[in-house]
Amino acid sequence: MFRKLAFTVLLVILSISLFAAVYNEAPILAEKVRNGELPPVAERLPENPLVIQVYEEIGQYGGEIYVGAANPRGFGTDLHVTGFEPPLAFNMDATVGPNVIENWYYSEDFMTATLHIRKGIRWSDGAPLTADDMLFWWNDEVYNKELVESIYITEFQDTKLEKIDDYTVKFTFSKPFPNFDYSLAKQWGYLGYWFRPAHFLKQYHPSYTDRDKLMEAAKAAGFDTVRAYYYSIAGWSAKPIYPGIPTLIAYKLVEARPDYWVWDRNPYYWKVDEAGNQLPYLDRIVVKRIENVETLQGQILSGQIDIEVWSTSLDNYPLYRQNEAAGGYRTLLWQSDRGAEVMYMLNLTVKDPVLREIFNDVRFRRALSVAIDRDEINELLYFGRAVVRQMTLHPTSKYYDPAWEMAYAQFDPAMASKLLDDMGLAKRDSDGFRLRPDGKRLAITIEYWPEEPATKSPMSELVKEYWENVGIQVALKPQDRSLNAQRAEANEIDVNVWHGGGVSDASWPFAIGLVPALPHKGISWAPEWGLWKTSNGTEGMEPTEEGKRLFDLGDRFFATDSEDEKAAIAHEIWQMQADNVWMIGTVGLAPYPIIVRQNLRNVPEVGVFSGDFLWLHGYHPEQFFLKQK
Repeated sequence: MFRKLAFTVLLVILSISLFAAVYNEAPILAEKVRNGELPPVAERLPENPLVIQVYEEIGQYGGEIYVGAANPRGFGTDLHVTGFEPPLAFNMDATVGPNVIENWYYSEDFMTATLHIRKGIRWSDGAPLTADDMLFWWNDEVYNKELVESIYITEFQDTKLEKIDDYTVKFTFSKPFPNFDYSLAKQWGYLGYWFRPAHFLKQYHPSYTDRDKLMEAAKAAGFDTVRAYYYSIAGWSAKPIYPGIPTLIAYKLVEARPDYWVWDRNPYYWKVDEAGNQLPYLDRIVVKRIENVETLQGQILSGQIDIEVWSTSLDNYPLYRQNEAAGGYRTLLWQSDRGAEVMYMLNLTVKDPVLREIFNDVRFRRALSVAIDRDEINELLYFGRAVVRQMTLHPTSKYYDPAWEMAYAQFDPAMASKLLDDMGLAKRDSDGFRLRPDGKRLAITIEYWPEEPATKSPMSELVKEYWENVGIQVALKPQDRSLNAQRAEANEIDVNVWHGGGVSDASWPFAIGLVPALPHKGISWAPEWGLWKTSNGTEGMEPTEEGKRLFDLGDRFFATDSEDEKAAIAHEIWQMQADNVWMIGTVGLAPYPIIVRQNLRNVPEVGVFSGDFLWLHGYHPEQFFLKQK
């Protein structure tokens, strides 16, 4: 019952024994203390600050760094260096540890979870963080139908949250939820946050402020609804978007212009290094919005960007290395966590009934998989540095089986042709393309958002060539991300494309949707099955027996705390993916270039660039610092 508590207690003892409430702070904050603008640092920190172990050395205070954010993505890169602060944290060994929540425990039946908030944490404006901030998020956002139209996390349906005291809350679930702590450590939390600064947001909330006044303010700001106006202040995700809104992360947003955003250190940040120095070390982060990725690459090479982790690319790696001395930076090669850098998902619920029958024949998916020349993809797009593999688990996973990596991942166009012939697709038209059973040309369209990663387009050109070589006509349709998601949800896509992340033990076993992704309404391989599942069979399309089996396995995985049972279920799930190739992988585990200014230290030379660990957050960017000579 107390399986997470021992580590937390050890950390608390460590923090008490190290510091005995003696702390240091940045000179810029010490000056404000002397001027009476801030209370002393010991009063700004919680009773037991979270201790962060530095990677190289105790840092030096001060300085600012520049980060680039290229269009069309725009601002967003800043999250990698300003950080995330979910209730719990993923450690780099895929365990869950304390963060805002200091300790927690379940009831024996996993029907309740009790959370203890780290006592004394303050928002960036100095207001205390309490259980009321979690209750505000839950009652006034999640369960406020004007602001949140539906509860999309199944486990939160009919869940109750109650306040025990100012620093303790208890969740009561409608069914056992033994993996709730992993949900608490996920990237965005639920609808962005688990805690909200209630003292600040009440002035924009229709339950606390006169609606007529709110509508007047909304219209003046260019919004048609109170809901839109509220979220323009509160934000939808872990990233603050309104200057001045109180935050728990290491930096507070102080200026948001179309061409740059400015983040200043949070004077109430609640983490320290081993020597008792309040973090972060840096005074300021400036994020520059740059017209396009090409312009950003030029600024990287000329040394105008101090750290870049989002818009780099492996194809530019030789160029990065050639310009290191002139640009004053170093190029680190971290490993991607992706089981597939790019994967192809045939829609098993596609509207065309003839195409649907073809897609649901496993021989067709196997044929497409073995028609792909993965070695050529690796050499042409990844300098031979990626791993030829099927979409499957990361090798570090405790559930990993190496046999899955090459399941229908060999290049064998003769085998592909035979499989297609055996399906009854041997007839061809005058152009050499195969004919469907209804006599029409067998043609499919691959739709995709051409970013994340940028190799989607050149790889899809190669895949088009491979599949046409075995007689299937292919059209490519790159599109905006939001349009792609809309079309996927509407069941309008033949073949969708995504990266195959989320396959480490820090993510897939504890995510809301399993990987192999349980089909859902969004970007997946059988959206109508997902609709059938979520509507309890009243909508969507009834799955095959294998599809139903996958749903059942997912339900069982989330409901058990038995490691033996989890291992057995995981093996069956991933064996089903190996046999069925619902997601057709290409290459994976490619290196990922990270650009870092020479004197920006405590950035690990070797790392994993992974959404599973919140990208840089697992390496604690609050302890990055500028080393002075």
